[in-house]
Amino acid sequence: HMSRNPCVLGDPETDPSDNMCRLPYALEEAEKVARLLGAPAGTVLRGRTATPSAMQTAMDGCTCVHAACHAKDTSAHHLTSLYSGALCLAKGEADDGRLYAEQLKDVRMGSCRLATLSACSTFCGKSFREGLLGLPFALLGAGVPAVVSTLWPISDALTPCIVSDFYEGLLEACKAGSFVEEDVIAHSLQKAMCWAIERGVDVTLWAPFLLFGL
Repeated sequence: HMSRNPCVLGDPETDPSDNMCRLPYALEEAEKVARLLGAPAGTVLRGRTATPSAMQTAMDGCTCVHAACHAKDTSAHHLTSLYSGALCLAKGEADDGRLYAEQLKDVRMGSCRLATLSACSTFCGKSFREGLLGLPFALLGAGVPAVVSTLWPISDALTPCIVSDFYEGLLEACKAGSFVEEDVIAHSLQKAMCWAIERGVDVTLWAPFLLFGL
């Protein structure tokens, strides 16, 4: 079950030189997701604790990943790597505060059923015949069968509502006896989008979420 050992991250304290604003709603989102998944209190990676190494450690052997943070397209800088894209996290002692797609593909994630990259434009990457080699593709390579990513910038204030609806629907399906397969995840994401439409949410705010999977 994906709630047995979740890895949840929200609102990392990025380096001031990055000129990235804090994301207060991202922390609210992460805490709500953690509660829904039954994560022990105090286990959400946040602020200065949300470093690349801390996240990699938490991801090793986890059953679900949820990251609410900033992201960056690194294709113009990492010319020697096939992969591009990075999650912008807190700076650690031995890193630059980025968790690169290149690093994600090497994490042991065979137990993980779902990764949600709740950050701006996470469905980016270098274009090859196989597709865009970015964060979602790297997670697939690490063993994650389903990745929710975003096609363009998302709203910090509204995203927690869409994400909560998504997880609530997914967990409800699991309680009803459904396994966490790609079709169940896709249906739960679709329902969350439909709820957003019913509430009159602008299409640009709910439509960027995309399920990428095997």
